[in-house]
Amino acid sequence: MAYRLTPLPAAADEPAQAYACRLARRINLPLRFFCTDIGIPRQEVIKGSTDAVHRIADYGGADPAPLLAATVQHTEGRLYTLNGQDLVRDSLRRTRLRGCVTCMKEQLAHGAVWDVSIRTSWCLASVYTCPIHEVGLVDIGTGKDAMFNEWSLLMEDFLSSDATDSPPPERSPGKFELYLMERAMHGPPESGGEVNDLPMHVAMRVMPFIGQTLLHGTNAHEPVTDAEIIKACDTGFQALVARGGLEQSLADIDAGAGPRMSQQGPQHRLGKHLFSFLTNAVSQEAYQPVIDRVRTFVLDTIPLDRGSMLLGRPVDTC
Repeated sequence: MAYRLTPLPAAADEPAQAYACRLARRINLPLRFFCTDIGIPRQEVIKGSTDAVHRIADYGGADPAPLLAATVQHTEGRLYTLNGQDLVRDSLRRTRLRGCVTCMKEQLAHGAVWDVSIRTSWCLASVYTCPIHEVGLVDIGTGKDAMFNEWSLLMEDFLSSDATDSPPPERSPGKFELYLMERAMHGPPESGGEVNDLPMHVAMRVMPFIGQTLLHGTNAHEPVTDAEIIKACDTGFQALVARGGLEQSLADIDAGAGPRMSQQGPQHRLGKHLFSFLTNAVSQEAYQPVIDRVRTFVLDTIPLDRGSMLLGRPVDTC
């Protein structure tokens, strides 16, 4: 049985997966039953396949172009794309969904529960703030693939709970958050400088490690709170947008480590927090341009024994 619906406008920056959930909620169906009834494989909707997005848009009477541009698409394995930007699974909030309480309450005040939409930017792991209302995103729900499944049900349960009674924290979005949202919607902005040369998922991982080490030196540790993460990302972003910013950042970190002592290797000079991250990234091809530049810097500034291993290669190998 196929249901005939009056058109449902897609919201700005709304992924097709969430739009499909809203269409299903409007006729009080779980997404899996809705997809079966209209003849679209649910897994194709969850993956954000181009064909599924076009069919969902056609069914709901929405323009497929902006819907497709705002949809996270699963390509293979851990790889995803968003409007031409490369992402990996860790770039996304999949099982811990966050959102802006104020956005959702405003939508609910002017419509039905199925008029409350999700923004794609809420699904990016490095975005913690709503730029519209300048408040922090809050936890909405958790579950298997919460981002791509019953969004409307999660949101409805959340809005009917006591969790919405507490006001969200007020803060302005960080510069790196704004950069990511702009890049996701319109491509790399000119203000991104050298960061634009990095795949988006690499930029999302590198910024906080560089920034946290610049802030706290070789004793840096993993930032814990949203505010700490935003500050670390902004510090890294500000440092790396300039041409040669990575090398200058490494030089500043090295200088901050104090006088160089004999037998001090790159982990001592750059800090365990940053160097362990770089070491773990060696096996990932997308990080190789960053790894190569760090390796060149270390070889030029820190004496190492020939044959010792440095970021996956012996020091006598260029």
